[in-house]
Amino acid sequence: MTNLNNICVIFDMDGTLADTSQITVPAMVRAAADMGLPPPNEARVKQAIGINGPGFYAAIYPDETAETLARFSPLVEVYERQLTAEMGEALLFPGIKELLDGIIQAGGLCALASTGDVLHVNSVLKNTGIFNRFSALEWGDNDKAGEVARVMAALPGRRYVMVGDKPKDSGAARANGLKSIGVGYGFSSQEELTGFDAVAGCAVEVGQLIVILMQN
Repeated sequence: MTNLNNICVIFDMDGTLADTSQITVPAMVRAAADMGLPPPNEARVKQAIGINGPGFYAAIYPDETAETLARFSPLVEVYERQLTAEMGEALLFPGIKELLDGIIQAGGLCALASTGDVLHVNSVLKNTGIFNRFSALEWGDNDKAGEVARVMAALPGRRYVMVGDKPKDSGAARANGLKSIGVGYGFSSQEELTGFDAVAGCAVEVGQLIVILMQN
């Protein structure tokens, strides 16, 4: 990869680095069976991934009461952590570890801005073996733009680019005056990717687009 000195790449996690639908869907299926709820709709789960807190579960089970979902969510999270430990690095999209290492070897920094809660993000990063690739971590806040701003404050004086898969990622980049790369392999529709400056079909293309966007 071309020299990336003075470049910081800020990544989303769910749907960008890791295919967490592989743990969330089966975890919800198990928890639903435990509680006698209908199995979740997989497409709806993928669409909702990235919503923080109770809103995530309400998006999937809009007709269930808050009390039911409050009992449901801890069960899901227990199953998710079990599945995350079992799957390990297999949770990552193809080429992600090589992408992160390539950025670092080229002199760049990697950072993370995720709206996922602390336990979830920490579990995924550690079990997939990529935790130590990040020079700054922001998580657990629905204000993605604020997370990105805090990453920039923690790693000042650099040029930044955002990589994600949802409109909140492209929106956070715009709010902070950054260019952005959308990942077409994530959880978003083509329409949701229109707000990004460029769209990559795989991890290798993400690396190529970082070089192109940072040259301009």
